[in-house]
Amino acid sequence: MNKVICPSCFHHGIEIFYSVENVPVNSVIQVPTVKEALDFQQGDILLGSCMGCGFIFNTAFDSNLAEYSERYESTQRHSGTFSKFNQNLAEKLIEKHDLVNKSIIEIGCGDGEFLYLLCQIANNSGVGFDPAHHESVFTSEAAVDVSFVSDYFSEKYGHYKADFYVCKMTLEHVQEVAKFVSMIRMTIGDNYPTVFFQVPNFEKCLREGAFWDVYYEHCSYFMSESLKRCFENNGFDVMDLWSDFEDQYLMVETVPLRTWHKDVRLPVDVPAKTGLISSFRSLTENLREAWTRKLTLNMRSGNETVIWGSSSKGVSFLTTLETRSIINFAVDINPNKRGMFIPGSGQEIVGPQDLRDIKPDTVIVMNPVYTEEIKRTLMEMELFPTILSVEHPTI
Repeated sequence: MNKVICPSCFHHGIEIFYSVENVPVNSVIQVPTVKEALDFQQGDILLGSCMGCGFIFNTAFDSNLAEYSERYESTQRHSGTFSKFNQNLAEKLIEKHDLVNKSIIEIGCGDGEFLYLLCQIANNSGVGFDPAHHESVFTSEAAVDVSFVSDYFSEKYGHYKADFYVCKMTLEHVQEVAKFVSMIRMTIGDNYPTVFFQVPNFEKCLREGAFWDVYYEHCSYFMSESLKRCFENNGFDVMDLWSDFEDQYLMVETVPLRTWHKDVRLPVDVPAKTGLISSFRSLTENLREAWTRKLTLNMRSGNETVIWGSSSKGVSFLTTLETRSIINFAVDINPNKRGMFIPGSGQEIVGPQDLRDIKPDTVIVMNPVYTEEIKRTLMEMELFPTILSVEHPTI
């Protein structure tokens, strides 16, 4: 136990249960040279669990090291699997909340692909906020009323109002989560829109010992209970909470409480899932040892092994296992990443078409949800390597 204050409930003891030293502080920053990749800024991860509310966070996180700029490349739109998920989610939210001819604000919008979907499908108007927003790469036959602010969403944008607020895959990047959620509630003011958040589901990671899902950019980690408490403690009533994308994401729908005092904290109980937390260290150690053995054996036998997926999971996998001399390439379908290098470990990022020359013997899939999509791509190129899931090094 230590004296670190929980950023979600502010007053409970924290138990450190997992640590990794010297990891790259960004996973999806575009790095154009091997030298820059190997010299990339590093930080430490010390995951702590709040014994009161169950919130998990990196107690060693330094927000000054994070970079969110135009070098940030996190889109997944090049995947048919992910695009289908995004489309289905947009349609579900539109139908469920009657989002037709409405106004929408997206916090942490990235390139704006999800905001465009919500607006294109049902004639909505939207404003997206993100300091790393790129110039639009989307086109539409019909005019879409969407604009962007290349900045963090904050109280100074309180004059922007909407019928629906959405924030996907952003809260995990926020260190002071309670202050952030509270700020959104106060900025909304006397309006009562629906507020939707999507975050990674860390309970799944705990169950699987998924060390590749722990990385510096994600300073905050949620299970369903801690996510619910965070919103209830900061001015929202949770209307629905579920998981999706093969249990990888948590979705929460909330509405602002009409009566709320910022200094009031709801009571919390010791989380019921401490067993998952206590077993995580041994699970990760076993998986790291198994992968090290497997990769070393592959190298000694002359087996060309590549990973498929150069984003955060891939970066964490490669840097945690110290794979610089074992794996030479990371594959990514995002053409903007081709020719770049993995922060921290220096592997070159290649496109699927490059595998015709590389001729890999083994492909390790960083996200199992894309396995069938990857298999189809390889078959179309008449490549038939052994395909392993990151979860199963011995299969």
